[in-house]
Amino acid sequence: MAEISYFAIEETIKDILVTDPRSKFLNNQKVAYDVEEKLNNLPDKCPWCGIYLMSWDSPQDEQRIGGTTPTLTDLTIRLRMYEFGLEIRRAAQNRDLFLAKVKEVLKGKRNLNNKVLITQFGGGEYENGQTSEGFFLGVSLDLICEVRE
Repeated sequence: MAEISYFAIEETIKDILVTDPRSKFLNNQKVAYDVEEKLNNLPDKCPWCGIYLMSWDSPQDEQRIGGTTPTLTDLTIRLRMYEFGLEIRRAAQNRDLFLAKVKEVLKGKRNLNNKVLITQFGGGEYENGQTSEGFFLGVSLDLICEVRE
């Protein structure tokens, strides 16, 4: 049985988003995508999306150790998307457009590879902030991924 690289799953999601024209740009600005990076200088990076592994779980009937049945693991991967603007209304509209574009791309790429399937969107949270230069608005999107080990 081959070992699963969870970081590689995150990188695959990033690669899908970076290469799809629908999620490469937001209002003529190139989107920055990072995997497991700190939120530094956020207004300078926007539009920005960070990809993070948040949790894992195995359904009770899949928690066998040994045997021939593959083990199923559910991963929760969180995408944190931020947009920056001088006006809060415009930044909010851009944030919402960003979320819609990312969801649309991922709906079309549910099979990340032969061992990983994005099964559902798990919701998310909004986050707002302000600097002396303007407003940054964020939203997260949880992806529930089914992994066959």
